[in-house]
Amino acid sequence: MSCRDALCPEGASAEKKASCASDCEQHPFFCTATCADFGAASAACKSCRTECAAACECSLYCEPLIKDAANCVEQGGRWLPTLSQNFDNVWSAMLTLFEISSTEGWADVMHVACDGVEEYVEPIRDYNQWAFVPFFMVYMFFSAMFIINLSVGVIVDKFMDLKHAGAGDLMLTDAQRKWVASHRQLCNRNIFFDLTDLHKLPPLRRKAYRIISHTWFHIVIMTAIALNSASMAMKTFPSPFSWWDKMLEDTRYFFFALFLVEMVMKLYALRSNYWQDRWNTFDFFCVVASSLGYFLTAVSNMNFSAITSLFRVA
Repeated sequence: MSCRDALCPEGASAEKKASCASDCEQHPFFCTATCADFGAASAACKSCRTECAAACECSLYCEPLIKDAANCVEQGGRWLPTLSQNFDNVWSAMLTLFEISSTEGWADVMHVACDGVEEYVEPIRDYNQWAFVPFFMVYMFFSAMFIINLSVGVIVDKFMDLKHAGAGDLMLTDAQRKWVASHRQLCNRNIFFDLTDLHKLPPLRRKAYRIISHTWFHIVIMTAIALNSASMAMKTFPSPFSWWDKMLEDTRYFFFALFLVEMVMKLYALRSNYWQDRWNTFDFFCVVASSLGYFLTAVSNMNFSAITSLFRVA
């Protein structure tokens, strides 16, 4: 008798059953080894996915476990997290890194990370110490001893600059202060015009330049950058819905296509002037690197999503 039959004898709705069956077929951990060894049509694979779907349909009382976690519970034990901190999703990872940056419990997190093997497998002492010990040591050095002190120093230095600056323009009127500020801003600009002699350019190129220089074009691109960052932060484990990972993947391709179109339009309109702006150079490097990651993923069996994710963050 399964856990569902014992604790949820009333069963689940047809929609819930279909969703659970889809989740179990695409789950990154449950039944993957069994179905890979014996085939998706084998009795062992079907039985495993049936048990996975049964636990999903009664998720309030049943928790599907595999490997060492399942053996632990079968022998009367409890499979629980070693610490309250975890890296299961972006928000938990950011909260954990922020917490240990204050030196609160960072050694415990490092020890647990060093002992971790893989999902649902019993920890082994110092299994990944050569990977995580250097990471946590470098992170703690730069976060607790460097970045925090640097931030305090910048704040104090800025305060002193403002104090001295306020004493230097006491004899100036508001109009004179605005004039000085406008001249400082003007002198700090490296590029005054992206393109000149527009009347000599072909009509299509002039139209492309008007599009990329329009205010709404910049608003759309900045909005896309913000939504792209938000979609990356929505990656979580386990997935809340069966369509969640597919939706995030489609979103990733959409924003990549949008940034690619932006780069092509700017290159066509600006030509050599495109490289005068350092942000354009940086955008070009990010788009090319992302394209390389997608290409390598398509032509090989290896997953280079980490490369594309890195440049999506950039």
